[in-house]
Amino acid sequence: MKSTFYLFVFLFTSLFINAQSSSFFPFGGYHFSGTTEILNENASFNNGYSAGLGYRFRIGQINNSKLNYALSIEPHFNSIDIDIQNEVLNVTEVKVPLMFNLVNGIDTYDLSFFKSLAVGGYGSSLLSADLDGLDISDSVKDFDYGLAANLEFQVIFIRLRLQYFHSLASEGDSNEVSIRSNYFSAGILFPF
Repeated sequence: MKSTFYLFVFLFTSLFINAQSSSFFPFGGYHFSGTTEILNENASFNNGYSAGLGYRFRIGQINNSKLNYALSIEPHFNSIDIDIQNEVLNVTEVKVPLMFNLVNGIDTYDLSFFKSLAVGGYGSSLLSADLDGLDISDSVKDFDYGLAANLEFQVIFIRLRLQYFHSLASEGDSNEVSIRSNYFSAGILFPF
């Protein structure tokens, strides 16, 4: 599954050559609500944060309107805290969502309130897993994948984003712990 994901990333990035216009955007977010499943048992999702740099490129326009469709790739660092029986598990990963976007406005500086709706998938790779300071990365499944969706709104030149990530990963083998997190995140991004 991991090699298939990397193939999609390669094919997706090759589309950059045909892009009509593009923008970069640094972004950050706070994960405020979610559920976590560890070894098919529910655990308490505490909170988390993310930060990264995205790239969106327009690939077309819908019937001469202000609505465009675009593709984006949004690699970011992601950190989640999970409460497990009075102990805190901190999971840090690199997450790479590949998204199809419906964008309102022709350029980055269009001041429409509703900015975009995006859906797609993601793959993530584990960087670390610490249970109250003890590194347990070797016993945690190191690859996750799932679905992602987001809404973006614009206030003056600041964009606000509401995201949802839903893990589709299966159980790890008998000596790996699989962690499946589904969560909402609110954030801010600055396109240029």
